[in-house]
Amino acid sequence: MFNQKGFLKIAIIIIVLILIGGAYFVFSKMDKNIPAQNTENQNSQANQSSDVNLPMDNWKTYRNHKYGFEIKYPNNFVVSRQTDDSLYLTSDQSCDEKIKKASPGYVEKGCLYLFVLVQDNKVIEEGVGVVHEAIKIDNVNGEKTINQSAKSGDEYASITIQFEKGGKWYIFNIINNIADNNVAKNILDKSLSTFKFTE
Repeated sequence: MFNQKGFLKIAIIIIVLILIGGAYFVFSKMDKNIPAQNTENQNSQANQSSDVNLPMDNWKTYRNHKYGFEIKYPNNFVVSRQTDDSLYLTSDQSCDEKIKKASPGYVEKGCLYLFVLVQDNKVIEEGVGVVHEAIKIDNVNGEKTINQSAKSGDEYASITIQFEKGGKWYIFNIINNIADNNVAKNILDKSLSTFKFTE
């Protein structure tokens, strides 16, 4: 009888120790994962907040004298091409080279392409993944088109904002990798908030 009681006590102690050891193992793993996830989230939020709080003090101003308007764009963007009717910008010089070599439907992460166009016709975008919204730019009714590629393997996204005035279509377009959607949207929104007719 004594041996059975002694064995029972030892078995209970062993079971309790196993449960405590298992609980410690599980919670120690959870503690290691939580800070890593929090660090990733904080880094992601820091990147997004730095984009959201992107200072506009040093942004460059593009003035189009032919059509009488101006708009600001980020200081680090470089002019790829400019005419009386268009301005093509890239987020840096290396991105300008990369887009020339890229396959259709692909934009490398970190590369943004911003276009300002004035032309006779509207840009028509239709299909899967295309969303249209009504907007106003400098008190003129316009349209915002969000196009996110639905094709497998493509990482292309774009936002086009356009309006018609005086028989001309004013078109503002940003093209980016899907991973950079928040940055692209923020840059386009901030840039368009500075648009104004000067004549």
